[in-house]
Amino acid sequence: MKTPNKRIALIILSLVIVITLFFAGRFIPTLAKAIYPDMYGLVEKNEPKLINDLSTQEEVKTESTDESFPSINDEVITPVTPDAKSQLSTMLSELGNITFSKSGWIHFVYSNESDISNGVILPDGNLMPQNYINDGWYFVNDQGFVIKHLISLVDDAGNVLQREIFVNDTLVNLTTNEKMENIQPYRLKLDLGFSQEMLAMQDGGAILGEETDEIEGKPVIKFSIQGTFDKPTVLSNGSQPVKSIKLLMLFDQQNGAINEAEKIWQLTDDTEVLFEKNQVLTLQSDELPNEIAQILECGK
Repeated sequence: MKTPNKRIALIILSLVIVITLFFAGRFIPTLAKAIYPDMYGLVEKNEPKLINDLSTQEEVKTESTDESFPSINDEVITPVTPDAKSQLSTMLSELGNITFSKSGWIHFVYSNESDISNGVILPDGNLMPQNYINDGWYFVNDQGFVIKHLISLVDDAGNVLQREIFVNDTLVNLTTNEKMENIQPYRLKLDLGFSQEMLAMQDGGAILGEETDEIEGKPVIKFSIQGTFDKPTVLSNGSQPVKSIKLLMLFDQQNGAINEAEKIWQLTDDTEVLFEKNQVLTLQSDELPNEIAQILECGK
């Protein structure tokens, strides 16, 4: 049972999210709805805000008396693992130290699968595929910040759906010619933001679990968490109420690399719907290909 203080916290947090989304819809450019690893970008993927995101807010320690806004309850789905949070943080820190050990270009490629239509209409009038590949080149400086990038969304056949560059503090969508200026360098999120969502759900009462597993003969470390809304909620891309959300992250047990990250919706009839499945295909330091360098130069 929720105490009065806890209910106050939930209503305050929900109001903050509602107000934030209201003003974001007014002031963020039309195509700046997709969060690239740690920043807004101009390539539209139409991703909704999921769960109460505490990562950008101060921790609220009071509690709420109102059940009208959905929030994570205290239902325990995954096994209790007291050290899961510190283990997840350690693995991400070690991966970052290896990846950002020196300045230079990083080639980061991952696939995206979904059972949910993203609703994005491309400039040619066609609906953007639900499954695509995010192929990104990022230049990281000595402080670990991305100061240039070129990101292409491509379909399974290799056709470019949208392409964006970031250079001289300016984002340009080369597909739509939209531009955003005065953009600051940013840190690349190798986990695509999943760990922040996991920790936010944990702060809301869900339990972060950790276990070892084997997939296709390879040992992995699996982190999982599931949070249940106080009442079923229709999320922006769906048509049916969602009662809970499950997040999964798989790490290669041998080298600590991220293999996969999933976000699954559980509907009120217990049907599971895959909202997002990202599989890391490439993450390495590399020399920038001439064709990519030319695109960056021409797009300035």
